[in-house]
Amino acid sequence: MALMEPLLRVVQGCFQALALSLLGSALRGETLFVGVLLLKQFGAYSAETAYTETELGQHIFTICKENESLRFNVSACMTWTTSEYSVANVPQERSQWKFHGLKYFMLLAQTVSFIIYFSVCGTLQIYYYINRRDRSGEWKCQPGKFLTPSKEVHEILIGSFNTFTANCSSAVLTCYLYNGGETMLYFNVSDYGWLYFIISLPLLFLYEEAAAYYLHRLMHRPFLYKHLHKWHHHYTIPTAFSATAFHPIEWWCFQTVHFLPAFVWPLHGLVFVTVLLYNYYYGLIDHSGVYIESVFPWQQPSLFHDYHHKYSSCNYGLNTRLFDTLHGTLRKIHVWRSSKSANSCDQPS
Repeated sequence: MALMEPLLRVVQGCFQALALSLLGSALRGETLFVGVLLLKQFGAYSAETAYTETELGQHIFTICKENESLRFNVSACMTWTTSEYSVANVPQERSQWKFHGLKYFMLLAQTVSFIIYFSVCGTLQIYYYINRRDRSGEWKCQPGKFLTPSKEVHEILIGSFNTFTANCSSAVLTCYLYNGGETMLYFNVSDYGWLYFIISLPLLFLYEEAAAYYLHRLMHRPFLYKHLHKWHHHYTIPTAFSATAFHPIEWWCFQTVHFLPAFVWPLHGLVFVTVLLYNYYYGLIDHSGVYIESVFPWQQPSLFHDYHHKYSSCNYGLNTRLFDTLHGTLRKIHVWRSSKSANSCDQPS
């Protein structure tokens, strides 16, 4: 039994990490996108096998027959054999295949995302905010303080809308990628070597950290804060639902920044997915309102970002205190107390 307890805690921790990572990807509509990247990475799928050769031949024949203005003519279509052509061999008309089956990607993206969204977020809400509400001193960053019911409804509505739009864009991107669309992502380490593979991971992490910090600081400029970012700061006592409760324009700004690297410089699929899920996981934890410490020395506890929601003009960083330290915007957090110690956990040191 003495050995089983630590093992059970490890299993429980792994399960929680997986659930929160899935929730983080679902909130931003990237569950299918991550899934397709993993399929491509582990060889379960390739662009050439997206459709059978027979389907491809029939599709090309139909296009040529119905529209003779295309560069291919009917007689040429009839002479093609399925053994000589694949999706990658079809010039110009190939673009029509990039979004083949888009409606199914849309339906699947919305269904999967919202099932994960409400099931995991709902579980967190029930476990902490309902069942343990009277014991908030044991787990909450701001004990005894909760959002009003109207703000809770507001964050769920705004977050759901942003998740819906993210699902739409993610379905398009996933469909494009699934059908052989071109990005700067690669899936064989030998393409750029192990050294580049290893170095690219911290470089991407640093890019995401810098981009998030400076875009966040920009959103605190008076005009942008008043018209955009203030929406997110309505939730001075954040919950997991607050993670996506942004003004839609700001939401798209951050989405663009996070996905830009996949189209700008070569990144291995596993490197991109790893950083993506890492940011999703801790982005959700940081907004949960639950005090959670990280096993990584560079990662700040959830109280770090909770301070930003409380005090507004500090702790802009995504995961680390690096850029806050460089620019003098760091507000140190007090060592969190147990339920038997200090009455508050939000007093700066």
